Amino acid sequence: MGNTSIKELERIGQVPEFNSQDSLDIEKTFQIVANGNEENTAPSENPDVEESRDKPMAKAKPKKEKKREKLKAESPSKEDEEITEEFLEKQIPRKKKAMKIKLKHLLIELHGKNEILSKGKQILDRLTNERERNLERIEEKEQAIEGKEFVIQSYHEKMQVFTQRIEEKDFELREKERVLGEANEQAQLLRKQLAEQEEIVKEMQSAMESASNDKNTDNPQDSRSALNADFDARVELDSLRRENERFKLQIQEKTSTLKDRDHEMNSLKREKEALHQEKRENDKVSLERKFSVDRLNREKERGLAYLGQLEIRLTEKEQDLRQARDQSTELRDQLRRKDNLLSEKDRTLEALENSRKGTSERLDRLEKQWQDERRAQRTAYDTLRDEKRTCEERLQRAEADVETYQRRARVLEHEINRARQTTDIFRGDQPWIIARDEIQLSDKVLGTGAWGRVVEGNFRGTKVAVKEIHEIIQSAHNRLLFDREITFATLVRHPCILQFLAVAEYRTSKPLLVAELMDMSLSQLVKDEKMLGNRYIRILALDVAYGLNYLHCFRPNPILHRDVNSGNVMVWRQGDKWRGKLCDFGSAEFMGSKMSENPGNPFYSAPEASSSHQSPKIDVYSFGVLLCELCTNQTPNPDERERQIALMWNKNMRELAEQCIAMEPSTRATMADVITVLEPMTSM
Repeated sequence: MGNTSIKELERIGQVPEFNSQDSLDIEKTFQIVANGNEENTAPSENPDVEESRDKPMAKAKPKKEKKREKLKAESPSKEDEEITEEFLEKQIPRKKKAMKIKLKHLLIELHGKNEILSKGKQILDRLTNERERNLERIEEKEQAIEGKEFVIQSYHEKMQVFTQRIEEKDFELREKERVLGEANEQAQLLRKQLAEQEEIVKEMQSAMESASNDKNTDNPQDSRSALNADFDARVELDSLRRENERFKLQIQEKTSTLKDRDHEMNSLKREKEALHQEKRENDKVSLERKFSVDRLNREKERGLAYLGQLEIRLTEKEQDLRQARDQSTELRDQLRRKDNLLSEKDRTLEALENSRKGTSERLDRLEKQWQDERRAQRTAYDTLRDEKRTCEERLQRAEADVETYQRRARVLEHEINRARQTTDIFRGDQPWIIARDEIQLSDKVLGTGAWGRVVEGNFRGTKVAVKEIHEIIQSAHNRLLFDREITFATLVRHPCILQFLAVAEYRTSKPLLVAELMDMSLSQLVKDEKMLGNRYIRILALDVAYGLNYLHCFRPNPILHRDVNSGNVMVWRQGDKWRGKLCDFGSAEFMGSKMSENPGNPFYSAPEASSSHQSPKIDVYSFGVLLCELCTNQTPNPDERERQIALMWNKNMRELAEQCIAMEPSTRATMADVITVLEPMTSM
């Protein structure tokens, strides 16, 4: 209900404000999940196995009561009762921790299913969008096909018009040819008549010539008849000439008409050829349009087939999505059951559940208020949008506050745990908490630094080294480092670790830490000697290895020194050789606790020192750098690490240093391996 309401309010622009109590509730939830993330136990995929594992936890309370009654019956003393209560208090967090681990695994699995579900939705949306785009492309292609068909139809209509025009031209051409043939026949007939008339004229001319000759030879009577005949012949000849000229004119007219008809026939033939050419071009365009339509139809069929494949894929994705939803629902049910079991075991989660219910009720009220406002005027939309932006900014600020509160809570929890350890150590009955007047300080300063100084003193008749912090640099951080050094100094006891003797004025502004007095630091020895002998190097390296191996073998949790360097190794003279002791536990931590980043000297630090994932191999790396410094008498330089390693004259030492400073922590040697290598070399 709460999640649905938040999404609905975000959609319409109104998100509830988070008050300080909500931030604390969210902070507690994140803290519980963060505590569960520290464990590496793999979740069981079988819910029956998880339920079978949960059954003994449900019976934890009766077992607790039975153990308490049994312990009370066997040991009725007050001290034994305190031991029993402490034992039971240790057992209860284990049960809670197991429940938190299971809850964390279910949350992780649910988160994975939600990611799969969201990816499935994205794929489904993408396929749906692709299907819509394909449908749009198919519609566009269908419209293009319809346009092509309309163009083809118009071309067909034009072709019919052109064909009709060609037929009309053919018919007209045939008529012209027929008329031209008739005109040619008439012209030939006229030519034939003209030839006949010319022959007649020639005959008459010959007759007239013969008549004139006869006139000259015959009698006058005959001459008159000849003259009359000649006159008649001339008249007839003139008529024949006129008729011949008329025939010539007709022939010329017919010839010009024939020429005009020839020109007209040629133009008609050219027009016919042009129409045939246009018809062929239109046929070609029509075929091209037809091929284009066929191609578009084939593309349409392929698009429909592809669309069918997309629909099949979409159906499969929907089935996968439904299965993922079912699995997500099942996981939510399992998570709800585990949440109910955990709420019965943990009062804090009960408070969070009550707070969540209150938040859900507030969200319900806000949702009802939004529904009432939605029924109001639509003109308030701009105002709601502004409120949405404001609420989003508040939500971002609230998330930032949650992160800040989480960081503060982790820091406070770490400080509380440290304070508890310190409180357990510095109880009033500890014999090494002494009064200030038991220490007599001298003027001899053994060493100074930004944090304070180390002077020589006298404690119960023995010369000791006294470490004090300057009052002017007292701070929570420096105080924490001092407390940490005292904490670990009281826990460890080893010949190769500087012995802690006592502490005075611990709760004052100038606490004093009393330790055994040594000759000097290893860094000062390296500086004074310029070049140490091979025997000194092996002995000092072996002493440091003994001390680190003791810390790494500490139980139940190994101790990480995290600041191994030549300044934190004190040396003392034993006969003709130098011996070393490890000191300064200001950066030390138990393995498994929250690690601070970059704890020690950066010239000696391992690559993983910049992260919180640290192991005893971080000290192994620093030991390898220290070994290189002893052999080369050069200040460590991370940029010239390989060159300095190559300068180590002893092959065995060089190989050992290379094994210690490997970049991958898992490939580095352990301090036990280092001792195994150094012991035979020292006995030589």
